[in-house]
Amino acid sequence: MRNVSVYFRAHQHAYREAYRYLKAGWVGSVITLLVIAVALALPWGLLLASRYANTLFNQWTHQAQIVLYLQASAPPAAIHDLKEKLQHHSAVASVNYISPEMGLAQLARREGFKEVVLQLEQNPLPPVLEIEPRADLSPQALNSLIQQLHRLPLVDQNQINVNSIQQLYTVLATAKRFIYTLACLFGLAVVLIIGNTLRLILMHRMEEVRVMKLVGASLAYTRRPYLYIGSLLGLLGGGLAWSVVFGFFSYLDTPLRQLNSATNSLLTSLQPGFIDSFFFLTVCVGLGWLGAMMVAQYSLRS
Repeated sequence: MRNVSVYFRAHQHAYREAYRYLKAGWVGSVITLLVIAVALALPWGLLLASRYANTLFNQWTHQAQIVLYLQASAPPAAIHDLKEKLQHHSAVASVNYISPEMGLAQLARREGFKEVVLQLEQNPLPPVLEIEPRADLSPQALNSLIQQLHRLPLVDQNQINVNSIQQLYTVLATAKRFIYTLACLFGLAVVLIIGNTLRLILMHRMEEVRVMKLVGASLAYTRRPYLYIGSLLGLLGGGLAWSVVFGFFSYLDTPLRQLNSATNSLLTSLQPGFIDSFFFLTVCVGLGWLGAMMVAQYSLRS
């Protein structure tokens, strides 16, 4: 029990030393925190925005309805068999058949088309199958379903742009990879910024470190305050970045709600939740600790 108490007192002392140093040089600390906040806010905001765009795209593809225009000469029995086959397809949620007569009646009910329909000598409309894909289909599975439907013998054409869906999905996937790469680069930048800050601190306190070594202080005891400095810089810089991202997305809240309403989206807002915020701040502390550990380990050993 005594060892545990000594351990916690040592960490409490290291934390106070770190806080005292940051407070003493508050101007430099604030500048460092602002640089860290900018470096962290950009990739994190882009990550949240890309997740929103990906979810919105998935909802849009799930709401898409595939319309199959069948051959006009297709016999009713063959159409019935095709409908039954599609209803049992694993990727299809529902199938609705619209006969040429039903299609013409629907067209006649539209404003301005009644007179045109009455003047027609014969029905020019083909049989139609409206297919609703399953809501949990991935973009690749949806594309595969469309290709299968297009190859059916009775299908004349389908009304959905396969290429546009695939191109949009490719753009989103490429953007996501770019954002992940950018996040890694900015994370490395934060590690280097904090590491350089700790290097300057150690240069000014090298005599104090030598004295501590002469009186028998261990490496872990000597470097502990610097690890707390790095962790505090990461935590406070991450907190500032969180505030920037939260404020920016709060500013966009009204137009985003209008977009959700226009696209019938179930998304509420881009603002980060508790789990996202906790994970982000944990990563920030880890980056600060890593930068401090790299510099402190090298400088104190040498």
